[in-house]
Amino acid sequence: MSNIYHLIHSNSFGDTLASTPTVRYLSKSHGQKINVVTHKKDIFKNNPYVQNILSFDEFNNLKLSNIIKYESHTFAGQKDNNGIEKKFSHMDVRQIHAIDLGFQLPNEELEYDFYPEPLSLDIQLPEKYVVLHVTTNWPNRTWSYDNWVGLIQWLKEKKIFTVLVGAGYKESLHLSYSDGSLIKDCPMFDDYYGLDLTNKGTMSDMWWVINGAECLVTMDSGPLH
Repeated sequence: MSNIYHLIHSNSFGDTLASTPTVRYLSKSHGQKINVVTHKKDIFKNNPYVQNILSFDEFNNLKLSNIIKYESHTFAGQKDNNGIEKKFSHMDVRQIHAIDLGFQLPNEELEYDFYPEPLSLDIQLPEKYVVLHVTTNWPNRTWSYDNWVGLIQWLKEKKIFTVLVGAGYKESLHLSYSDGSLIKDCPMFDDYYGLDLTNKGTMSDMWWVINGAECLVTMDSGPLH
């Protein structure tokens, strides 16, 4: 078993997926697979650079000694002793994971790694379609419901098959951001031309749907990554 552990402290899908270039870089640097400790275990399935995938509870229950431990996406939203805060909105989140470990990734090392499981949803999609990821997020990362309705109606009038994706959930936030959780809801639509897959399927299913689409329309969210 590898004695190298990378603890990835991000809670969201997109921020965690953005750690995969750093995971790959660490594995290549050490010449072996590494262990990943994460809140989003499904992201690292089938990853050729990962030995074991553990939750934080599983990791904390292990009796380990003589390990190499890396931690990234730490102290989100906190200021250092000089009052300096990493501005996530002004940085490439892939570099945040690397910078937390003391290096920066070159441009040729920024590609994400995701190795999907086979499609599990029993769906039939046309040859051409578009994907919309409609969800609520931070105010500067949320398009109004009325705007989405207008776009969906326009796509219907143009007879452009539309697939809605996404999953509603609560995302834990650092206390410097909020004293509660951020609720990321996927609103429902009654009148559309296409297929509603919100809150259905797996991350891998979403990958297959997006991969076959003509385009994806989304705000700054997990499917964007």
